[in-house]
Amino acid sequence: MSIYSSPDKSFIESLQIHLPSALPEFLLQQRWFGGKARAIRSVEISDIVPLGSLAYLTLARIHYASGPEDTYAIPLIRASKEPAPPFLTIPQNSVEAIFLKDALTDEQFLTQLLEAIGNNISLPGIRGQIRAISTSALPSLLQPSQGPLKPSIMRTEQSNSSVAYENRLMLKLFRRVAEGINPDLEMAAFLTDRFSQHLDEAVRFAETSPFEPVEQLLKDVEGPVAP
Repeated sequence: MSIYSSPDKSFIESLQIHLPSALPEFLLQQRWFGGKARAIRSVEISDIVPLGSLAYLTLARIHYASGPEDTYAIPLIRASKEPAPPFLTIPQNSVEAIFLKDALTDEQFLTQLLEAIGNNISLPGIRGQIRAISTSALPSLLQPSQGPLKPSIMRTEQSNSSVAYENRLMLKLFRRVAEGINPDLEMAAFLTDRFSQHLDEAVRFAETSPFEPVEQLLKDVEGPVAP
C-alpha cells in the first residue's frame, strides 16, 4: 500500500452507497464518537479522500433525531481478511465483500502517512482535497536520514486519536471536525514561531479543503519539549 498509488474508483462509488447504512453501528463502538447517547437519524458522506489504493479518509456528517449535526473524520483501510471488531463490511458484488477497519490501527499506513505529510502532498477527494503544510520546526525533528519512526497509538485520548512516533513526534487526529482552523492548531503554530525553545513544536498539520469552507482535520504533529 502506498499513499501515492491510484485508488479504485468503482470501490469509492461503492463506499458512497454503502457507508451511510454501515457507519452508525461502527461509530457506536468507537471510544472517540461523542454521539453515543443520541439517536442517529441518518449519515451523509460529505467527502472521501483516497489515501492510496487501500485507504480512504471519509468525512461523515451525522444527523441525529434532534439537535445539531456533527461531522467526523474517519480514516479507513482495507483488511486482507475479516479483522477483529469493530470493522465495516462493504459489498463488492453479489457474493464478495471487502472488510474495512480503522486505518490508524495499521502500522504501515501510519508510517506512510507521516512520510506523506512530511512531503507536503495534496490529495484530491470527491469534492475537495487534503493537503499537508510544514512549519519551520519540521527539519530538525523528522530527521529522515535516520530511517522511519515506529508509530504507536496513544490510548489516553477519548474524543480524538493520537499517534506517537517513538519519542520524537506526535500526530493528533481530530475526529469531530468543523469549518475553519482548529484553535488548538492556531495557538500551537503561534507559540512555535515565537517560543519553540520552551514548548512542544508544531511541525506540520494537514487540513481538508472542500469547495465549501475549509474543515480542519488534523492537528499539528508535535515534537518533544526542548530542554
